[in-house]
Amino acid sequence: MEYEDFIAGNFPIEVTQLTKLRTLNLSYGNLGGFIPKEIGNLTELENLIIENNFVSGELPESIGKLSKLKLLLIRYTGIFGNLPATWGNLENLQRLDLSHNYLTGPIPKEWKGLKNLQTIVLSDNQLNGVFPIEIMTHLMQFVCHNNNITELPFEIWKDDFEVEPPYITGNRLHGVVPDWVKATNKWKYSNIYVGKQQDGYGYTLN
Repeated sequence: MEYEDFIAGNFPIEVTQLTKLRTLNLSYGNLGGFIPKEIGNLTELENLIIENNFVSGELPESIGKLSKLKLLLIRYTGIFGNLPATWGNLENLQRLDLSHNYLTGPIPKEWKGLKNLQTIVLSDNQLNGVFPIEIMTHLMQFVCHNNNITELPFEIWKDDFEVEPPYITGNRLHGVVPDWVKATNKWKYSNIYVGKQQDGYGYTLN
């Protein structure tokens, strides 16, 4: 069962009563209001897409109950606040895109439960803190451009660390790159992932 519409007005809370839904797509309209916590009732949902609308408010923690979710796109909206730690329960999630919103705070370490996640895009928000490399797997492509991340642990550059570094330009990474990092093959071929940072920030190579 699918629900897809170009809609105006506030988020239609009536949709949260359609408990057999597998796809909910509310995109490219004049949708406002907020995403209700009752969205966690849609336990059969596999695809949730909300983009290019005026939805605001915080991301509901109850989305973490949607254990069958494979695709989660909430982007180009007015959503703000922190990333819910409860979303680490979405063990079947394969793609997550929360780009072009107003999200703040750190990326939760609890997201290490997202074992099947292949693509995650958090670009163009206001996320900060230390990038949690422990949430990454060898399957994952992580895009996190244009935020306020201040630290990417240098362990990510070890050649025997079996994940690719995140794409994390336009942040606030800074500090001196250790000699052992510069000697790795991963740094040689992938340092562009951490290339240009915000004005006044960036790595010193020495």
